[in-house]
Amino acid sequence: MAALKKRMMNKKFSKKAISMLVAYSLLIGISVAMAGSVYIWLKYYVSSPLTTESCPSETSIIISDYCCSEECGMGNRQLNLTVQNHGYFNISGYIIKMNKVDPSGKAIAGRYNLCAGAADPCADGDNFFSAGPLPPTFYNSTVFNYSKTDYNEIRVIQIEPYRIVSTSKTGKLERVLCDKAIVTQKISCS
Repeated sequence: MAALKKRMMNKKFSKKAISMLVAYSLLIGISVAMAGSVYIWLKYYVSSPLTTESCPSETSIIISDYCCSEECGMGNRQLNLTVQNHGYFNISGYIIKMNKVDPSGKAIAGRYNLCAGAADPCADGDNFFSAGPLPPTFYNSTVFNYSKTDYNEIRVIQIEPYRIVSTSKTGKLERVLCDKAIVTQKISCS
């Protein structure tokens, strides 16, 4: 009887051990399948990220010359600004900011519209200036009017080029700012 009891106990433990083994195997199998699914999804997701258009690092613009009001035979509070594309890519236009105080290396705080010509009144957004693409080494000379500002003088001017590119997903044209090609120059216009 003791031997029969012992044999029955071994069978009971044996069945319990097999069901635990099956449970752990299923748990490990489901975990591996889930990890594989997540890996495949992430591999697809990372291989096609959202593209963000950017300005090439070789984009550069310089202020080659400027002339203020009476110095060059223009009207009061006007600035004749000549810029040159000093980079390797076309520039679609540039943003102009001015201030009467030198910010000493920081971004210009005062942002006033500089209207091309003697346009009256200045519309918002006129500081996005574009006369068509400016190819490398080409110059662009434009007269800007700052009579609508409360500035009687300009001490510093900042120019940030931008490019108009077509987005890869929709094909829509978009203005991309070249924030690494910003030029700040001290000038003296009164």
